[in-house]
Amino acid sequence: MRILRAMRVFKTIRSLTIFRELYVMLHGFFSSMRAIMWAFVLLSLMLTLWSILAVNLIHPIMQEMAYDGYWERTATDEGCDRCPRAFSSVWTSNLTFFQMIVAGEGWEVMVTPVMELHGWTAVYFMA
Repeated sequence: MRILRAMRVFKTIRSLTIFRELYVMLHGFFSSMRAIMWAFVLLSLMLTLWSILAVNLIHPIMQEMAYDGYWERTATDEGCDRCPRAFSSVWTSNLTFFQMIVAGEGWEVMVTPVMELHGWTAVYFMA
């Protein structure tokens, strides 16, 4: 009986080491989540700063191109309904940049024509 009781103590100690590893893993996970959260905050601030610049610098160009009929649909091209308003506010600029950076959509439709017509915007978009 004593041997069985001693084995029960060893089982308890063995399970504590398993929980210790779990504790270390969870501690590392939550520590990294804190760092990821601060990185998200920093990236959001930087994206918002670039969006404020886009509203002031890029939106007038997009409006000028819309006035000239650049974004209208043709028989062979489906056009771009969102392009004239893509940088109209800080929120839509954030959304546009997020779409372009994360999904990779919009570069060829929205940004390339702007860079072709106004070369200085290439510096802005590449930064």
